[in-house]
Amino acid sequence: MPSLTQVLRSDQWGGMRKDIRHIVYHQISPYEQKAFKGFFSEGFPNALRRIRLRIFKILIPFTGALVLVDWAKKENEKIHRKNPADYENDE
Repeated sequence: MPSLTQVLRSDQWGGMRKDIRHIVYHQISPYEQKAFKGFFSEGFPNALRRIRLRIFKILIPFTGALVLVDWAKKENEKIHRKNPADYENDE
């Protein structure tokens, strides 16, 4: 197994052949890019559309779970409540 130094010095690690010609890479500078171009005109309406399409898939199970938890808490309190009739003759 070659050492790290051998790999870094060889053409295996990011080395390019020297005889390749006529390949041009065009790239825009990060300082010239507009990071938020179209955010308010395209991105925000798209986010609202996606939320509107998925709201019932999320809202219905969430509401069902909320109702179930509320019922379970009330039922737990009702089950664990002491019966006042059991303590009428204690005095």
